[in-house]
Amino acid sequence: YSTKKLETEHFIIYYGDSDPATTFWADYNKNNIPDYIDNVATIVEFVFNYEINILGYDSPLLKEKCNVVIANTGAKINSEEVTIDKKICGFSYEKSGKNILVLNPVPPSTVFTNSKNMLKVTVTHEFFHIVQFGYSEDFANTNIWLYEGTAVWMENQVYPDIDDYIYTYANDLIQKTEEGLTSPKGFHPYGTSLFFDYLSFKFGKEIIKDIWKNFKEKDSALEAIKDVVEKQYSTDFASLLYDFYKALLSPEGNFSDGDKLSEESFQIEPKLLDCNSSVNETIGMFGAVYFKTNCKYTGFLSYESVGFIIDNLTVYSNSFNSAFALNETELIIPYSSSAVTSPENIYYNVTIKDTDFVSLSLNYKWTLTGAPYEVNNMEIFNLPSIYTVWMWDNQTWQIFIPDDKTELNSVAEKYSLKKITHINTGSGLWINNKNSGEIVFTAIKTGNCGIETDFSGSWNLESTACINSLVPNKLPNSNSVKTIWKWTGTKWQVWSPEESIRELIKSYQIEEIDSLEINNGFWVNK
Repeated sequence: YSTKKLETEHFIIYYGDSDPATTFWADYNKNNIPDYIDNVATIVEFVFNYEINILGYDSPLLKEKCNVVIANTGAKINSEEVTIDKKICGFSYEKSGKNILVLNPVPPSTVFTNSKNMLKVTVTHEFFHIVQFGYSEDFANTNIWLYEGTAVWMENQVYPDIDDYIYTYANDLIQKTEEGLTSPKGFHPYGTSLFFDYLSFKFGKEIIKDIWKNFKEKDSALEAIKDVVEKQYSTDFASLLYDFYKALLSPEGNFSDGDKLSEESFQIEPKLLDCNSSVNETIGMFGAVYFKTNCKYTGFLSYESVGFIIDNLTVYSNSFNSAFALNETELIIPYSSSAVTSPENIYYNVTIKDTDFVSLSLNYKWTLTGAPYEVNNMEIFNLPSIYTVWMWDNQTWQIFIPDDKTELNSVAEKYSLKKITHINTGSGLWINNKNSGEIVFTAIKTGNCGIETDFSGSWNLESTACINSLVPNKLPNSNSVKTIWKWTGTKWQVWSPEESIRELIKSYQIEEIDSLEINNGFWVNK
């Protein structure tokens, strides 16, 4: 076969005599050049003008024109015939100082039915690869996503009405977020065009060019992106990742084609976890896993060397306890600043435990109350209105003092008072408060309400936990106690199983306890 060529201002187009399709040689304008080649000539110059002159990327064609080869037509370049797999739209490479862009003139039926649209986005995509080669040729697996993701992103800049990036590649990221942002698997790198679309929609198109300029000086694509986002756009990279993955749940208003991405076929299906269940899996660094549970509590553990973004952008070093909203989708993102140069898959464990919302009503000054369920996070009491929280445990006082009470904390340290770090279900609490009010928090549900059945000491500080309207004589082992004492906020009430003690109580005009309400604290004297 003979090779023919057509030169334009910036390109040399090579094509042969072999006809890859019955319509290839059509020449309706009678200029002795196939109309397909005329289209190629028009499109490559349009794409060059947009990417180089309008968007301002560095031109890779400083020494000679770019070579465009129409594959499977017998065309040769460097004395070699160029062929292409029928399933591929095109590819580009550099050889012997020449930039070469190869096109398949027959659209793969699985990708495009419109050959002209295929030609437009393929030229846009492959020529941008040639532009990229002028910035960097670091094709490490962890960088492939930058090359392919921004090349697909460029398709939408030059030809925004074709939407190839949405209907061909979007779900390769949306439905596979757990693979990690930098995964080289399958078409995942192409799907990351959504990440670059999110960046350009949020910050403007210039950010993609800034990233490529910075990539020259960095060891990895992620490092280049993190550096640009934080130094040039004053945005925390961890926050950006969290916002991006959250935006995938509500695309409209967050992406250039957010209305299309809101279609049902692009909706994320979170992992559904039942109460008191666990999941043990792997996740790619800087990827995301979405959860939904009918419980209100998620405990999460990971390797110590890896952090995670969750719960209002907090980066935890290796574990956390976090209250999740009931039946709402939540997500976790493995994060480590050092991993931007070498991201890898890591193991994680999520344990779901049932919780309930707890409301403790506090009196002015002293309140005798209790925890209906287990409490692991004492920060719920770290409030300006609270002076101290006291717990009697194993015949020893323990104390929690809010951070702003520096003098009280100094006194507690002086006397070596043990700090409260954990409250068991059914433990009683003395809380000294500046004014009346309410504390609302979540706590882990347990199998029972935590009423103590074995009072170990002479005095025991307990609570009704989640039981409401409990009559004292219905307490476990109530016949083995001497007295039960309840503080109402203004006075003491008491109950005893012994008739003689009850008569003595009456003689001192002390009210008898009728019932113990939910979250009531009380003293038990054996």
